Amino acid sequence: MTPGQFHHREEIDTSITGAKAWRIRYSSRDYQGNPTESTGLVVAPAAAGTDRPILTWAHGTTGIGDAACPSSQPDPARELTIYFTPESTRFIDYGIPGLQDFIDAGWIVCATDYQGLGTPGMHHYMVNRTNALDAVTIAHAARSMDIGAGTELGCMGWSQGAAAAAAVAELDAQDYGDLTLVGIVPMSPGLIPLANAASLGSALGGPEGPPDPHMIMLLAGAADEGTERWEHDDVA
Repeated sequence: MTPGQFHHREEIDTSITGAKAWRIRYSSRDYQGNPTESTGLVVAPAAAGTDRPILTWAHGTTGIGDAACPSSQPDPARELTIYFTPESTRFIDYGIPGLQDFIDAGWIVCATDYQGLGTPGMHHYMVNRTNALDAVTIAHAARSMDIGAGTELGCMGWSQGAAAAAAVAELDAQDYGDLTLVGIVPMSPGLIPLANAASLGSALGGPEGPPDPHMIMLLAGAADEGTERWEHDDVA
């Protein structure tokens, strides 16, 4: 499978004015070169255009199972909604910050789910280079959709996605292909919180309290990097 080749696309509704949106499934790879598949969103101006710049959004922590897949949430092609706000009805963050402004400015916006969220295999949580490759390969997929996508690429990410955005800037030239990276915006890079944890052992639980869930997800994702791809879907 060629990274960035899309296998399926489905047009979906969006509340963003002057935009069309699709949920796609596309080929990617992890940082060791193993082939993977990811899903995600592509949102483009409804009006015809050419050589449009591409913004790829790298989302923050949502989990490691299919229930944590942003593009499978209700009305996913929307402005960012935060799970802990009073009006939220979901348990994860999803959507894209500034989406309407990017569409108004003529950008095409991509938002990967990362491998393992909605596709087979263990999600490589905080394996930043793998997440970064998913963020770039979805831009390649958008380029093959006949929606006017150009070659200029920007990347923006938050929390887990901020670490991925930073890793985007460190990818190899072959990963970009005909894309030109014009900038990255890493917002609040994700770190595993070890406050009040005197050691790795206490972060994993014990008399001091329950295990830190971020650490569990990190260890699960990192451990899978050394194994063959799972042949079944993740559990939530």
